[in-house]
Amino acid sequence: MSGFQDLNIVPLVQQLQLINFIETGCHTGSGITHAIRCGLLNIYSCDIDKKFVDYCRQQFGDRICVEHKHSVDFLRDIVEVVPGNCLFWLDAHFPELTGGTSNNAEERFPLFKELEIISKKDQVEKDLIIIDDIRVIISDDNPIKQEFDDQYKITGTTIKDLTDLFPNHNSEIVNFQEGLLIFSPKG
Repeated sequence: MSGFQDLNIVPLVQQLQLINFIETGCHTGSGITHAIRCGLLNIYSCDIDKKFVDYCRQQFGDRICVEHKHSVDFLRDIVEVVPGNCLFWLDAHFPELTGGTSNNAEERFPLFKELEIISKKDQVEKDLIIIDDIRVIISDDNPIKQEFDDQYKITGTTIKDLTDLFPNHNSEIVNFQEGLLIFSPKG
């Protein structure tokens, strides 16, 4: 679940000249609200649960673009058409926790596919990427992993698998709420 609204991102938005917010998993719009308050100009989000998409469209109207799509499809469609520096907030995990359903492992935790798509973005080295729910990745290189019920464990992916996708970024694991992995531009 999102803790994005609790992060002080204004200094990073200014320093990295971020203008776009691209979020996977809009839920009830707390991330969207925070992005707007922090000065991000263009807001793009998605959710596989139509009730959350409809809610956010009603709350924010034409100020945002929110799509009723799986996060992988959404990112494939949007990553190459959004110009400028982006802040990615990846939180499209475990739809069953918010009353939704998932049919397979990729729907439950599509993170690796999401990051593969983002890693191919033109000038991705200027983007900030923040990933929520890192504690569920059960690998030896994850210092904040937690043992969960089997349905919430992600095995077969390591933190190194994720960081290898972004050689031009610094990476940091932050023990905050459900655990964050942050990719920030080097230099």
